[in-house]
Amino acid sequence: MGNSLPPPAGFDLVGSFARRRGTDVEIILARPGTALARSIELRLTKGSRSATGTAVLTEKAGEPRLEIRIERNALSNGSWRLRARDESRSTKKVPARLLVQGDRPLVLLWGSDDPVSLIPVRRYRVGTRQWAAGKLGSMLDAALRIAPDARAARIRAAIRRTARRALR
Repeated sequence: MGNSLPPPAGFDLVGSFARRRGTDVEIILARPGTALARSIELRLTKGSRSATGTAVLTEKAGEPRLEIRIERNALSNGSWRLRARDESRSTKKVPARLLVQGDRPLVLLWGSDDPVSLIPVRRYRVGTRQWAAGKLGSMLDAALRIAPDARAARIRAAIRRTARRALR
């Protein structure tokens, strides 16, 4: 079996979340590591778009947490990457993403990069008639191998006409 543990992060993944607060988006990173705890700003990026929010270190129930606020209308639908910036203006990737999807609840995702999405291969189910026609066709081809080509073509055409009439 594979490893089902979450990726290593600079904060507690279980206690962290994202939610709406009025017209703002609030991202809570529980028990941030020292690199994240010194952050004063969080930058969200999606392609060429970016938005900036303020970060404040607070404490709740004896546990430190980093609270980030950003205006909701600055974020369009999609997956946003997070980068933290401290007083020295150095940036650090946050191993999480924010998923915005219209009026649905916000989702804080694990990992700093979007995984590659694969479009599933569509498998067509064959109906009973199509299956039977395929089997009959392969048996007919096997039986007509010994006949001359012109005669085999006439027999195939006659059997197809008869089958179409019977299946109407």
